Amino acid sequence: MKKILFSMLALLLAMGGAWAQEEVLLTTITPTSIDSYDETTPGAVNVILDGQLEYDNTNGWQAEYGHGNQGSVTVTANPGFIIDSCKFYVGEDSYTVTAAPFAVYPFCEGSLQHVFTLPNAQGIDLGYYGVKRIDVYGTAPIKLTPDATGKVWTLAETPDYNLDLQVVYYQKYALKEIPANWQVKVDGVDKTAAIDGDSLKITETAQVLLTPDHPERVKKVTLVDEGPAVQTVTIGNVTLQVVEGETWRQIAQRNPGVITADSDDDGYVYRDLDTVLRVGTAYLRPTDTYNSSLDYYWYEY
Repeated sequence: MKKILFSMLALLLAMGGAWAQEEVLLTTITPTSIDSYDETTPGAVNVILDGQLEYDNTNGWQAEYGHGNQGSVTVTANPGFIIDSCKFYVGEDSYTVTAAPFAVYPFCEGSLQHVFTLPNAQGIDLGYYGVKRIDVYGTAPIKLTPDATGKVWTLAETPDYNLDLQVVYYQKYALKEIPANWQVKVDGVDKTAAIDGDSLKITETAQVLLTPDHPERVKKVTLVDEGPAVQTVTIGNVTLQVVEGETWRQIAQRNPGVITADSDDDGYVYRDLDTVLRVGTAYLRPTDTYNSSLDYYWYEY
């Protein structure tokens, strides 16, 4: 029996689920061409072919004919899966790789196509001619689905082995910085964001997926709308918080007790009862908008 510890943070995955794990035969890879293969569990792993390789209907992936031609066959796990070992079948024999890189290396020596355990015809000669099958063993995900309360998690399927889940609750913490290996995306588009207090701030309201290297640590965060950019300006002896393009009535509401604006659209903007705002020789109306390129001043009448 394998005991798995889960934190609630680890359970909060992008798809609203989490993963329990047990070592199993993840998938069996069978070559079908130089750029394709069949797999018993689609999406568990990737097979990367590199170098001077070709496909043979009988032998699978092998080095291209010609002395010194060589390449590599490497298996990597997709997110959520962990590879513990790979059994490579060459001819009638097999060889198991138990640590990354999970790879073997076809090599053409003279007129014979071999497969070696190390590059450049080094390591163990596994024989003729190519890699015709790969069994991949490791850790497969079993999805856990939360109920509406988020407190009850149910296995999406019943595993054929004993599984002992222990849920550990960690105190919620404030995100203080965006880790360097995280990428901030909004609707699939890269964005620049910053931490402000306990909030992740960006210039639009959306859901962001913070995607780190390890998928089990993916979290979904609701962004905070920063709103328009507020500037501090001084007109005469009056300091105001303003936003480019806002009406002076809106600016007066933003700065209560500092300036006022008539409710009448043809009225004025006041510092006090005898002082109004002008630009050039024109009086500012409550519906006029703030323009940082203009030279505003107070006019006492």
